[in-house]
Amino acid sequence: MHPDVETIVIGRFQDYLGMTDELLPESDLLTNLGLDSVGLVTILLDLADVLNLNLASTRVTLGGMYTVADVIRVVRAVYEEGTQTR
Repeated sequence: MHPDVETIVIGRFQDYLGMTDELLPESDLLTNLGLDSVGLVTILLDLADVLNLNLASTRVTLGGMYTVADVIRVVRAVYEEGTQTR
């Protein structure tokens, strides 16, 4: 059974930011959430741990991640790539 990557990513953002309100995938990481690159890396490392992802073996770059939806897309792609190689 595959985890719901979107729910996990949103939940990790909410936990990290201490949010109790709904977080929309369209939320801008910097403008709406005030998240800098260090915060994004922290969340990505947490997601790697939770989903057992090997981000070091992929070409994940922060440059293309502007919204929560972008992070969901990248994490889902890395997750699916990892499950295909197992």
